[in-house]
Amino acid sequence: MHRHAFASAGLFLLLNSVAFAGPVLLASYADVMGVLSPPDAVPGVQFVLQIGDVPQPVGPATGLGAGIWWGEGGDGFVDFNAGNSPGFANFASLATDGTDDQFALFFAFANGNPRGYVEAESFLLGRKPDWVGYRIDLIRLYVNGIRFEPYASGEFDHYIAYAGLKYEFHGTPIPEPASLLLLAVGWGIACRRRSCK
Repeated sequence: MHRHAFASAGLFLLLNSVAFAGPVLLASYADVMGVLSPPDAVPGVQFVLQIGDVPQPVGPATGLGAGIWWGEGGDGFVDFNAGNSPGFANFASLATDGTDDQFALFFAFANGNPRGYVEAESFLLGRKPDWVGYRIDLIRLYVNGIRFEPYASGEFDHYIAYAGLKYEFHGTPIPEPASLLLLAVGWGIACRRRSCK
């Protein structure tokens, strides 16, 4: 094999591996939260992730995890992707648009508004401004050790909900147009040198 053909084939393999690589872990974010429930709320909680301000109301179309209830002692994980979460496409689009959006994490209780906090996307995920150049394929939420402690305040009964949370964000690099052009040129040169048909 000629030196140029060998180099072209190597370039092709390198670019091909970039173009078709599987999802990789882009970032993770872990936290331990303790939030006071509204009065007389049933001790169950939802963990809602979204980009943007507090939605009115929180719903599956705007927040990942809305409608998934976790109870006392809850442990496990759930995956959010384009196939099972109506709000995923919007989230993934905003997370890769090159803008530092607001990133929100909420507890949502029955009979009450969501409670949580909003931070800059770049602050929580350690990337400035976001994952531009990637496609977000999967967001995984790990939940650990949920507990509810009764809390009386005046005439109302509340709960303080505690939980350990970790979000993992998995995605795939998207080759730039120039890389795809090099991929095609490299393949063409390699084929010509080897008399591909």
